[in-house]
Amino acid sequence: NTTVFVKIPFRYYDWVTGVITNRANAASQALALAEAMSSDSSTGNGFGSNSDTNTNTPPPPPPPTTSEQEQFQLFHRFQQFQAFLSASNTTGGSATPGSFSVSSATTTATANNAEAFNPPPFVPVSSGGPSPGTSLIRQFKTIPRATILEIVRFNFHPLNLCKLHHIGRDRSATSKNAFEVENGELTVKPRTGTSKDFPSFHHLLVPLTVYFDILAAHALSSGSARSVYIIAQCQAAYTRELSKLNARYNWSAVLAYHEEFFIARQTEMEEGDFSGWLSIDQGLLNDHCALQLRPQPTKAKTSSSSISSPSKNADQICLNFNKGTSPLPVDHVYSLPSANLSSVSSYTSPEFSPSLPHAHKFPPSNSLPPLRPNSNPRCNISSLPPSILPHSSRSVSSPLVPEAWHHFLLDYPDRSFVASLLHIIQRGANIGSCGPESISPCTNLPSAFDDPAFMDTAVDKMISNQQIHGPFVTSPLPDLRCSPLGSVTRKRNPAKRRLINHLSWPNKRSVNDGISDSEAAIQYDLFERAVEDLVASGPFSRMAKLDLKEAFRHVPIRPEDWHHLGFSWRGKLYYCVVLTFGLRSAPYIFNMFAEALHWIIQRHIPSRLRHYLDDFLLTFQPGTPLSICTEAVEWVIGLGHSLGLCFQDEKTLWPTYIVDFLGIELDSACMEARLPQDKMAILIELLSTWRNKRIASLRDTQELSGYLQFASQVIPYSRSFMRRIFDFQSRFHSRFHRLHIPSSVQADLRWWTTFCSPWNGIRLLGRAKHLHHVYTDASGTKGIGGHFQLSWFASRVPRRFRHRDIQFKELYAILQAVLRWADLWSNSHVNFHCDNQAVVAWLNDGTARSSASMPIIRTISMMAAHFQFSFSSSWISTHDNGVADAASRFQYTRMFQLNPNLPKSSTSTKSLITGIKHQLTSPGGSLSSSGTDSRPLQGKLTQAVAEWIGDMVFRGLSASTIRSYISALRSLHVDLGLPYTACESPILQRVLRGAKRLLGNRQVLQKLPINLEILQKISSTLPSNPSIDDLVFDAAIKLAWSGFLRCGEFTVKGKFSPSVNLARDSVEFKPSFDDADHLKLTLPASKTDTFRKGVTITISRAASGLSTCPVSSLKRLFHESPTDTPQQPLFRLSNGDPLSRTHFISTLHERLKAVGIDPSAYSGHSFRRGAATAANAAGYSDVEIQLLGRWRSDAYKLYIDTPPDRVLALSRRLHTSLALTPVSVLDPLDLH
Repeated sequence: NTTVFVKIPFRYYDWVTGVITNRANAASQALALAEAMSSDSSTGNGFGSNSDTNTNTPPPPPPPTTSEQEQFQLFHRFQQFQAFLSASNTTGGSATPGSFSVSSATTTATANNAEAFNPPPFVPVSSGGPSPGTSLIRQFKTIPRATILEIVRFNFHPLNLCKLHHIGRDRSATSKNAFEVENGELTVKPRTGTSKDFPSFHHLLVPLTVYFDILAAHALSSGSARSVYIIAQCQAAYTRELSKLNARYNWSAVLAYHEEFFIARQTEMEEGDFSGWLSIDQGLLNDHCALQLRPQPTKAKTSSSSISSPSKNADQICLNFNKGTSPLPVDHVYSLPSANLSSVSSYTSPEFSPSLPHAHKFPPSNSLPPLRPNSNPRCNISSLPPSILPHSSRSVSSPLVPEAWHHFLLDYPDRSFVASLLHIIQRGANIGSCGPESISPCTNLPSAFDDPAFMDTAVDKMISNQQIHGPFVTSPLPDLRCSPLGSVTRKRNPAKRRLINHLSWPNKRSVNDGISDSEAAIQYDLFERAVEDLVASGPFSRMAKLDLKEAFRHVPIRPEDWHHLGFSWRGKLYYCVVLTFGLRSAPYIFNMFAEALHWIIQRHIPSRLRHYLDDFLLTFQPGTPLSICTEAVEWVIGLGHSLGLCFQDEKTLWPTYIVDFLGIELDSACMEARLPQDKMAILIELLSTWRNKRIASLRDTQELSGYLQFASQVIPYSRSFMRRIFDFQSRFHSRFHRLHIPSSVQADLRWWTTFCSPWNGIRLLGRAKHLHHVYTDASGTKGIGGHFQLSWFASRVPRRFRHRDIQFKELYAILQAVLRWADLWSNSHVNFHCDNQAVVAWLNDGTARSSASMPIIRTISMMAAHFQFSFSSSWISTHDNGVADAASRFQYTRMFQLNPNLPKSSTSTKSLITGIKHQLTSPGGSLSSSGTDSRPLQGKLTQAVAEWIGDMVFRGLSASTIRSYISALRSLHVDLGLPYTACESPILQRVLRGAKRLLGNRQVLQKLPINLEILQKISSTLPSNPSIDDLVFDAAIKLAWSGFLRCGEFTVKGKFSPSVNLARDSVEFKPSFDDADHLKLTLPASKTDTFRKGVTITISRAASGLSTCPVSSLKRLFHESPTDTPQQPLFRLSNGDPLSRTHFISTLHERLKAVGIDPSAYSGHSFRRGAATAANAAGYSDVEIQLLGRWRSDAYKLYIDTPPDRVLALSRRLHTSLALTPVSVLDPLDLH
């Protein structure tokens, strides 16, 4: 049973379709004959009479050639021709129900007297119609009756064509049927064919022919001769087009097209329209075949000296090919004895032949790309040359195709690297574990049980993909090591879950601990390289991105390491046989294949290419046609399929001007690198969370520093404002350690908060218009100097800095250069030349480990942002930096000898700080190179501010808003160390007073107070069986009223934080919880507590029987709604959320409306206002009211509302004798 490999030329398909075309011609002849017979029979003439035949009838097509007579007889059986004879006795309109008829716009009558043989209108075969005739069942004895019935009713599924061929029927007979319950009855669902039943076009051709045979036979049995002709035409046209599609596109795509095309045609055939079979459905073709082109055949290479003569064994069939002992040459093409293949013009070698789309457009370049980094095989090095092993000799199974890798890496210079890759594919990868073979019992992580259904699905999927082996009841391998299994979700996408194997457990004895740094260390390609590619390519460069799916799991592991990767699930044992996420050496091992793929793409595709592990970015030159870019991406995808790699379709970005690469948007149209909107929102939310933090953990700090480091790639100069965060992170001793956040970290976070939103995470790309070179130096204890073009300076270091190290002084010299000449560098790039390598590295990185030097680096960065220039630094030797060295040593003679063109006087002896002050204190002023061109003009600043106030007045701003703006201006001057006397000028004070008189004070609509009577009415709305939300609201209003609380002091705005909001431990019942007669409430933050020292309020219990007691309400809340920790919110709703201001106000309005009070006049502040009013009415003194409400000024008087009837009573009292009676001092009344 030796298999003979044969190459069948495309012309074979034309030969087959030619036979079918001849069948259509033969059917045309039969149609003409039948019509003639029909005409004769209608006039009484016999079969042989032709006296009434129309002379205009065109002659029938010529008969098929002699070599095709057998094929003609195969397609047209004798009984079908007899059916033609019987059709001559059928008159028009006499068809029986269920008869077969076809209408086609492309078919015309072949005789003028065709009306005598007019086919009846098409009547579709319904489910309750007649069964197929006996003639059909007899003609197709091997085909089941039900299958024939489906065909003639036009509800036959295209994948069931396999049932019309003996191979498919055998498979269908041996397959198990499925059972299904329908309308309470158990029925058997027959097996449906699949695409696997048609591995090639040949497997479809035979059953498709039988299908049309059945249709033609049914048409004949219905008495429609014309329909037979149309069906033959349809079959010939469709088979011809299908063979052409198979020659051009991959068969799997053609089969998918055929399936949908077939279903659509059956719907049309129910209406009697067969014309759809005659043409291609372009829409379906685009959907299924657009990206599935076959490679174009290439001609075999011939010798330049001579053309070899045909071999004497050209017609010999080799039966030893599969045994590897063939005496014939490798490129010998074997011929079929049953067909003439002499017309074959090109052949394919039995060796691997790539099948890539558009291969002729992307041939390999003659010049080889450079060797790839990270290509040292390390422990996976192979001493053998690259070779392909037989399948029986391979130790592992892998989706990677070694023949393809060997083919595309045939010219890679490092043959050891290629041999190592092929060895890994066929033998498995060595993970580099050298640790002890210890076995420790373990339990899975708690996260594994968060979603057991997901874990079951993930394990079953890996088993089906042959990525793990199992399940086993007992250990299948000696020394099997099991590591904990778990699942992780993304913080901001909890629905997406991923299975992990915790290979770093246990600490210091894990699988990863046994893999050394020399095996796992890897250096990834930086995002900056992708930016450089885009800058070098230029604006409007199209980019495309591809991402490999389950990258690590493509690479198999050698059997000797399988026992390291075990795990257990539901009491069964498993072990991984491919690289897994979490394995320390997995990134480097996989990256070797990624580097090889990079080299292959780079050799064929004319674009710039970057990859980060499994992410690939292609950057095409501006002007490259979109079609070429798209075809290049299609070629890369096809390359991946050939190599056994799978790209993720949903993550593939086709050529465009904006791509998301590694989480950052690259925009070639605007030449920007920016954070996407979702990433920007995460950054703002993270900074907002840290703004309210006082204590942080190691994990929180790592999350912050990691995300800031990611964002710093596109936020200019931001790395300079991360050093103190990294220093703070290094102070943690363990992951359980918690530290107070220092002010230095808060300062860096304020910078991020201030600048991340205005700059919007945008980094402009492109080459600077101008390049400037600046040379500086620091010498000894005192001197610094530098020069730029024809300007120079020499200065002494301030006394307070003279004891600092030399790196600090070198940076200080650069800062002095920036302060003098920064206004000349706008929209330019500046290269600072320095002879200190540490300083050069600090400036290029934007950060330094020297805490004393970081303030200077931050200042330089801010100056660069302000004056809009970019900078870098380069090392220069002291000898080549002679001018700056001479200036720093005050050796003016040597300096002028080295550069005679320098002016005799320095640019400035003062810092540009003076110039900055000049710019900010002079309207319309600009910084000069020295900063001393003009003196500050205090009067003009006062005038400018006064004009600004006037502008705000006429824009309708209130007086209080204008005063706030002036205060902000003063604060800005204080922060920058600038004079602020102009803001306190008497002139400005008078201007502000005039503005206030002109505008007046806008009357603020004050909300009404909630007095004791209203509070009691609201309390009465509490249900008899209250919910947790009812108890929370009841306790909140009573505590707010009794404690004179502001609404923001007991509600939460945004996220809950125990350092700002009330928690359960903020309440302390005295003397005990059970016998409490009062409580102490600690406010962690309040309006008057600027530094959050905390304020404690004492609140007494109300008299027995009163419904407004806050102590009783809080005790009931604590009893009905206990919390897990005392750090949880004091007022927590049933859904776990803290009581927000919005929820509280909406509930308050509902309760007020329920007791018949208009809620629009009340707000959250009404409780504090009502308590102050009640205290005043009860006779409390001013000091006592201030004490209860924590007022430090007379502002409490604004909270006291005097009822109109009381004012009226006092006025009436003036006219009575009671006015002469002295009033005795009474004790204040009880508030409750």
